[in-house]
Amino acid sequence: MKKKIRVKFLDFYPSYTPDLFMQILSRRYDAEISEDPEFLFCSVYDNKHFYYDCVKIFWTGENVSPNFNVYDYAIGFDYIEFEDRYLRSPLWQLYAGFSPDFISDEIRQMTDALKLNRKFCNFVYSNSWSQKRIEFFRMLSEYKRVDSGGRFMNNVGGPCESKLDFQKNYKFSIAFENFESNGYTTEKMTDAIAAGTVPVYWGNPRVAEEFNPEAFVNFYDYGSLERVMERVIELDRDDNAYLKMLSQPIFKDGYFARGEALSRLENFLYAAIDRGAGAKRLKHKMYWYNEKYSKNLWRVKRFLRSKFNFKVDYK
Repeated sequence: MKKKIRVKFLDFYPSYTPDLFMQILSRRYDAEISEDPEFLFCSVYDNKHFYYDCVKIFWTGENVSPNFNVYDYAIGFDYIEFEDRYLRSPLWQLYAGFSPDFISDEIRQMTDALKLNRKFCNFVYSNSWSQKRIEFFRMLSEYKRVDSGGRFMNNVGGPCESKLDFQKNYKFSIAFENFESNGYTTEKMTDAIAAGTVPVYWGNPRVAEEFNPEAFVNFYDYGSLERVMERVIELDRDDNAYLKMLSQPIFKDGYFARGEALSRLENFLYAAIDRGAGAKRLKHKMYWYNEKYSKNLWRVKRFLRSKFNFKVDYK
């Protein structure tokens, strides 16, 4: 008989559904969503978790570091070691389905002629958080038109309905993160790859530890936007060089074995549930501060208020 556990999901973004976590938990436990949880899964979009005194498991898709004075366990972007209380599982792994096989057959079977005869470059964003990517968009647009298909700086008559369907019509994708931070690689990289484009990337200085540097244009290989632009123009004008980059393996050798990332997440959650409240944390609200947590959290909440009219509880 499976062990019964009560769980709750709180402080996530408005459209969040806990399907993945519940699927994982249900393989080992009789997991029930409850208003009286033993295990609280919480994120960064509100502070209601402070009203609960139970085991807290933090997850973030934003550039916010976990505060282990507040949470028992955490899943995030950072490269940190905290005994058995932390798992690095960046957001791009979720968008890739925790598998290296996330590129569709349609994209894999695209002919060289079709790859080369696409439009130049796309830019799909909903916010103005990164001035560097705005600057690069404007710089690259002086060479050729860059189509902006998101809500921000849209120049194609309205936001695209499907990012994948939009991006696959282009040779390059500007894949700049909202922030620059070690470990912070999101779906922006994997979305561009899934669409069969060459990502032009900025955000995580250590991105080449996971993704093959021969398969994308990495800002950190060039050091300036001007040199990055020169490399993109060079690839755009050299069909052989472009196709060679597009054909490279996406991941570093041995980095992303099939099923390995999902197994790490499963094992981490099972260990956290089985261990329970064995981890020590401070429970009073006054201890929740840390520099990166506080610096970026207000930006996330401001965006939610503007986009969703989402009321954030600061109590």
